[in-house]
Amino acid sequence: MQENKAESLCGVKNYLRKEFELDDNDVEEMIDEYFKNMDSLIEKGGEQSRGAAWGELARTGHSIKGASANIGANIMSETGKALELGAREEKKDECEQALKKLRADFDNLREQRVNE
Repeated sequence: MQENKAESLCGVKNYLRKEFELDDNDVEEMIDEYFKNMDSLIEKGGEQSRGAAWGELARTGHSIKGASANIGANIMSETGKALELGAREEKKDECEQALKKLRADFDNLREQRVNE
């Protein structure tokens, strides 16, 4: 996991414009969907970690990894991958660390969105 780097909302938007040739409205729609889904995925991951539901948590990590990669949120994607691998190996501390980083990085993205 990239410990000291933060995801950039501007970078995400630029990625979506460049890779998919989206206009500003489509970019905003994709980001809106990402925000709706990511919030619930992180919450679900926390519940799964507390309940030691390792298989489900690995799938949640995989979903976070893929959804983040799709919009160019590479740091979040990398952390989702760490969550997925930690869950497969049933390493609670690694999962908790990944979930904590995901929450902090997601909250940072949300703050960037509010301050646009």
